[in-house]
Amino acid sequence: MLAGISVDYVVRLEQGRGPVPSAQVLGALARALRLDLDGRNQLFHLAGVSPPGPGTIDMHVRPSVLRLIDRFADLPVVVMSAKGDVLAWNAMASALHGDWSALPPHRRNINRLRFLPDPADPPMSTVGTTDEEFERRRNNRSGVFAPRRPAIRATPA
Repeated sequence: MLAGISVDYVVRLEQGRGPVPSAQVLGALARALRLDLDGRNQLFHLAGVSPPGPGTIDMHVRPSVLRLIDRFADLPVVVMSAKGDVLAWNAMASALHGDWSALPPHRRNINRLRFLPDPADPPMSTVGTTDEEFERRRNNRSGVFAPRRPAIRATPA
């Protein structure tokens, strides 16, 4: 059960009676077996699935890390992927940054929220802003990338 896969499914895979396992199942098995990179790649090849490439970003947070961040009751902790996806957080981080669970998983990206805001997203945090400033930022999300340069006027030749 370390891999989050039923024992019956693992037995069927071992006996060759089950369907071809997905890359997610193989990744979970490799993590549960604590395989190194070569062992993980061999597992993928044995299953007939190409292993994740070297540029693939792992979006999995180990249970030990989840237990660790839950112990930090007085510190805000956010676990992010290499591309800025928010993968896990504790209660103090929710109090500081806003409720991450209110966003769908594909929108939980720090960079996307900052530079490509969506008016349909719930407001994340009001910490450090006045009510007027918060409402102005909330209502003016579409003007984030508005140019701030003076108008160019043509001069007669």
